[in-house]
Amino acid sequence: MVKGLEGMTYEEQQRILGLFSLEKRRLRSDFIDVYNFLMWESRERADMVPGDSTQGNGLQLHHWKFRLDIR
Repeated sequence: MVKGLEGMTYEEQQRILGLFSLEKRRLRSDFIDVYNFLMWESRERADMVPGDSTQGNGLQLHHWKFRLDIR
């Protein structure tokens, strides 16, 4: 708790501290997740490059590793 803000409502505290509401922060997080998903999908499609092998369809797919330590 910040000293001097004890008697104020949550919304007043956010306004004074310059913070966004929880709803706006969640919406921003959702937009970031959608953006990352779309960028991941486009990167996977772009990674299909002609391979050196004469067997199969001639395309190789590069697999990226997932980061599991994201917050």
